[in-house]
Amino acid sequence: MKLNSQKLKSIARRAINTHELGNFLAPLTSLKAFPIIYSSPKEFKQIIPTYTLNPVVPVATFQYYRQDYKVQHEPVIISNDGLHVVKDGLLFSDNLFENILIKEGKIIQPLSMIHQIGHQANHDPEQYFLPRMESTSHLAGRVFNLLAGGGKNNYFHWMVDALAKTALLIKSGDFETIDWFLVSAHELPFQKQSLALIGIPPSKIKVMKENTFLSFDELWCASSSRHNGWYKPWTQEFFNDIKTPITYSPEKIYISRRDTTQRKVINEDEIIPILEDMGFAILDLGNYTLGEQINLFRNAKSIIAPHGAALTNLFYCKKGTRVLEIFPEEYTSPLYYELCLRKEMNYRMLICPSVNNSHRDGKLSSAKKAHIKINLDEFKKITASFFT
Repeated sequence: MKLNSQKLKSIARRAINTHELGNFLAPLTSLKAFPIIYSSPKEFKQIIPTYTLNPVVPVATFQYYRQDYKVQHEPVIISNDGLHVVKDGLLFSDNLFENILIKEGKIIQPLSMIHQIGHQANHDPEQYFLPRMESTSHLAGRVFNLLAGGGKNNYFHWMVDALAKTALLIKSGDFETIDWFLVSAHELPFQKQSLALIGIPPSKIKVMKENTFLSFDELWCASSSRHNGWYKPWTQEFFNDIKTPITYSPEKIYISRRDTTQRKVINEDEIIPILEDMGFAILDLGNYTLGEQINLFRNAKSIIAPHGAALTNLFYCKKGTRVLEIFPEEYTSPLYYELCLRKEMNYRMLICPSVNNSHRDGKLSSAKKAHIKINLDEFKKITASFFT
């Protein structure tokens, strides 16, 4: 049933007047502190039987990582991986940090994605939201939600936090019944190519515009593909199941970030001769299709790369692959170390001096921008011992 403008405003005012939407936008620091009542979806299909997700990154290695990434280190029982179905609701998204799912004036949790608490806190809720309801669009039929934080322009978040959710839909047997796949963008090559690889035609893709409302008949939302940053087993299976034509590619590869704006190796010209002497091919993944990238990582036995979204492709690697990940000293993350451990790959990290002194304000967003300068003697030592 399509919701008209008057009905939409009624829903929004009810949320605002009961402080549910207003308090959602309050500048709070903890999700647990929200003084609001969450409603739950009326329909849930459990797809994955209850299981225990065990941490694999050793606590002893946490000394190398920023506080941002020191997550809970206890086994967790996961009992609710599946598909939530919400009918006749309303969705707001900024396509970056927040997706707010509203049903009968209440925010639906755990389906509302809140990556930055109070992101819109400087706006008066009524003044900010109600005008946007005038241009609300409606999507009839059955819609599958592929919105995810960062998925609009980041390869990792697109593949892991958004696209991998289709694994649950495929397992449910309902993939072909979906009328629309709702995405944050469909412009970049990896977005178009990845959707095509898993069988989603362009005719079924709907892009949600930033800071807009969408009303719907039926919205399907999958459980998160990660828990506290840990990869769930079915997420790994999703990448294993992606099929591409088999082609020849080098067994030793170095992934360059020379054309990026952050975490470039500023003395890369000095390490390339060392790499070439060891038989490494120097690659810029921007020159390859997604299918070609998948094959590069599936065939590789040795990989060296600065930390970045390109290492999402480690999902395609074989057991025993050797990986050396390079970090600037102020930005380190166990993201790909955990992945390598779960896939039984061999992993080493090299922490190097940062060269962006202007960014050293302690913030994670600034630390990510730091470039890298590799100590040549240290690089020779670790590569000689690890790759020979």
